[in-house]
Amino acid sequence: MTTSLADNVLTDEDTNAVKFHAKKYAKYYEPGILDMEHHIRLVEKLKDLSRKTNVPEYFVYKTRVSDYCSEAEIDYVRKLKTWSDNGVAGLAFTGSVGGVEDKMMSIAGAITRNMI
Repeated sequence: MTTSLADNVLTDEDTNAVKFHAKKYAKYYEPGILDMEHHIRLVEKLKDLSRKTNVPEYFVYKTRVSDYCSEAEIDYVRKLKTWSDNGVAGLAFTGSVGGVEDKMMSIAGAITRNMI
């Protein structure tokens, strides 16, 4: 594509490319999680990214942190950058294998989405 979606000035070639992308990757655009305007490159590279990071694709495009974490945990994650800037780094969970892994994967998915 020669222009960004945000420019709202798409050539016919760009429009066709966007339509092709929307059809090919439709399952990845869960309402309220991923937005085509902001996440198009992430979606196109999601399989490779998932393989490299060991974060299942599902946790990037389908789940919300609120599906697995408490309000206090969500608030902490939202402030990770602020905590780090003030010398506080890290987040640790302990507990049973299933619950802890899902929490961490949902947080990793949210951080991945928000990198863009």
